[in-house]
Amino acid sequence: MMRNNRVPIIGVTGNTGCGKTTVCGILGRHGGYVIDADILAHEAILPGQAAYDEIVGFFGQPVLDSRLNATGLPFIDRAKLGRVVFNDRSLLAKLEQIIHPRVSERIHKLIDLNPVCAFFAIDAPLLIEAGLHEQCDSVWLIISTGELMAKRIIARDNLSGDDVKWRMKNKRDEEWLAEYADVVIHNDGNLETLRDKVLSALAGRKGVVIQGGSNG
Repeated sequence: MMRNNRVPIIGVTGNTGCGKTTVCGILGRHGGYVIDADILAHEAILPGQAAYDEIVGFFGQPVLDSRLNATGLPFIDRAKLGRVVFNDRSLLAKLEQIIHPRVSERIHKLIDLNPVCAFFAIDAPLLIEAGLHEQCDSVWLIISTGELMAKRIIARDNLSGDDVKWRMKNKRDEEWLAEYADVVIHNDGNLETLRDKVLSALAGRKGVVIQGGSNG
């Protein structure tokens, strides 16, 4: 990766439902250029992309959706794919092996384009697993209670109780993630409390200038 030494990079990670995207939204309103790894991962598996061909070639027809794109190719059904890989660690590792390099490459290119910003914020649930933390000046871990995380997942993704239990069952060890983190933010209050914690952490980063923005 060709690092831009003038612009700090903050990596934001945590389990699903912890509030990473909300934290990155606050960072984005205060001078940060936010890069959402989930969005890049979704784009990487669209029909016509190299990751799409590898995934379909390895996992086969069961992970495909009935919807077709403009060229007649079926989309990958991420829910179906998720149920397959999260029940088998070796399959999950294979999927990550296919997707991580593509996402990392896109992130590197976005940073190398050097948009005008005070800092970069990478919103990545698998920041550590993908090795992206090694390119960050600071790693932030966002954590929350299981109950709050489950409520956020239900509200965000409109999932059934069983799907939420499945996601919660497969969450990563926060103690292990904390070993890589410079900042740990507990997202267990309201939005104003979270904003205060984020801006306090941001103020402690050398080389980062906090810019004005709307509250929350």
